[in-house]
Amino acid sequence: MSADYAIEAAYPTGPIKRGGVTDKLLGDYANLFGDLSANSGNNALSRDPDFTEEFLARHQNKLVFGSDCSCRDGHGGGVSQYNSSSPRS
Repeated sequence: MSADYAIEAAYPTGPIKRGGVTDKLLGDYANLFGDLSANSGNNALSRDPDFTEEFLARHQNKLVFGSDCSCRDGHGGGVSQYNSSSPRS
């Protein structure tokens, strides 16, 4: 997301420098979407609140969040990923 990205860390920290590739591509291509799930999505959104607010406003209709939770009630109930009704011990 940041314009000053370097392959030094899997999950960079600190403020995001405007002008990054993700922001540009989402703005340039109508058929490109962004996935905010998993640790990478959380890290990208939580490291710079000011940038995140603007980024979400710009791309709100192009961002998705996926989950592998199979809950059917919207509150975490249902079958777990281990095909049982209770957490794996």
